[in-house]
Amino acid sequence: MKAEREVWPLVMTVHEVAQFLRCHPSTIYRLLKAGRIPAFKVGSDWRFNLEQIDKWRLAQSSDTGLSSSSAEIPSLLRPDKQRSS
Repeated sequence: MKAEREVWPLVMTVHEVAQFLRCHPSTIYRLLKAGRIPAFKVGSDWRFNLEQIDKWRLAQSSDTGLSSSSAEIPSLLRPDKQRSS
């Protein structure tokens, strides 16, 4: 039996975009702090447009020279990389 495809809302929360990108919500907050992910605020809460996130995701693959099927991800998303402060 074929698995059903997940349907994502057009506007997502931090937790939804983390699920969409298959990363931890703290990674999304790090990307927000660095200004590296498209987002907007509704009051004090961050929101993400699905179309912009998908375009951003595809651009990350081309910016790093990785194919979309590559298992590697940009260094900011890698949990094994320590940030120097």
